[in-house]
Amino acid sequence: MPLDCLKSPPVGYAVRGVDDKHFRELEKEIIENPQRNFTMCVGFLQSESKVKMEEIDDGLYDIYILGGNHSILARQSVMNTQLYSMDPKYKHLNNVKVRVYRNLTCEEGLHVGTEHNKIHTIVKAPTFEDNIKLFRQLLFEAGGRTESEEPPEGADIDGRWRNSIKSILGFKSVR
Repeated sequence: MPLDCLKSPPVGYAVRGVDDKHFRELEKEIIENPQRNFTMCVGFLQSESKVKMEEIDDGLYDIYILGGNHSILARQSVMNTQLYSMDPKYKHLNNVKVRVYRNLTCEEGLHVGTEHNKIHTIVKAPTFEDNIKLFRQLLFEAGGRTESEEPPEGADIDGRWRNSIKSILGFKSVR
């Protein structure tokens, strides 16, 4: 959905205030690695009637963010800067993936926001084997082949594969 329809939560719905240091770190990360910013957020809207997903995706409703506020504020800050808003490599930041709920009470909103924040504290770091399997999967996808076939080869495949790895894992370069 459009970035500009995402709003800070109403009073009573915010799990915590904005940590300016964390906000600035995210802002810097977005500027340095715009391709890596794939944050999934959670939010809600207030509407007495049923809402069509197309209308939400078109930005016809204000969506109040319950989880992912720092990421959204950092994105909005970057995209409100003319230097970045005009740059094609940042264009995708104008749209955000958001899981949207409707008509939540304050207690329900706080629960959703708290659950969203838990995913950042219970993360299982990928193992070496996990990374190798992911690299292999990306190699075959870059070459348009299934893993039952021979691995693809060639400079164009290598470039697409390396770019996928950089984008997904947030590396600055892959040698």
